[in-house]
Amino acid sequence: MKGVGARFYSIENVYDRSTRSLQYQFANYEQTALPSSPAARFGMAGTGDLYLAGKKDSWRRDLRSLLKAHDRGKVSADAVADRLAALSFEAPQNVSDTVGPRSIVVWRPRPDRRRACEGGAHRSYTGTARDVDIASIPSIMTGRDMTAISHALKNYVRTLPSGGLSLGDAEAQEMLRLIARLPTHPDEKLQ
Repeated sequence: MKGVGARFYSIENVYDRSTRSLQYQFANYEQTALPSSPAARFGMAGTGDLYLAGKKDSWRRDLRSLLKAHDRGKVSADAVADRLAALSFEAPQNVSDTVGPRSIVVWRPRPDRRRACEGGAHRSYTGTARDVDIASIPSIMTGRDMTAISHALKNYVRTLPSGGLSLGDAEAQEMLRLIARLPTHPDEKLQ
């Protein structure tokens, strides 16, 4: 944040066992409990965070060095993304019954950077290999999977005759039917 420095926030979904309800809480992560404390340097979430938190700190030092090299223009953003994907891939290899090998790495440049660099982007990975077909970043709006909706509509529009961009009532009703068929809750595999 301009004039304030780096900040690390999260919106967390918390299950309250006593009331059996889901609640949201907002958190600000700092290095100490003091109000002027700097923001935490790393944030982890999901099953892999327990694995990485238990690992020796050498990965943090290596990652900080790689980030500093990127900030100096010595290393590409893709090299940083590749390293983050490799760290993410360690979790399913070392923790049983955990997440799968796929990950998405998202980045954006620091607003206070001194050197010009490429803008933000994202890469999809399977293991440590970059996926050729770059997946969309998952986006949920009012409980609906916006990526699934856009794919359903894109596939439907492809079936229309050439120049079919002016849709009539029948086409609009078919699009609504396709959207209504999409799941509104994750399945047992969280898909």
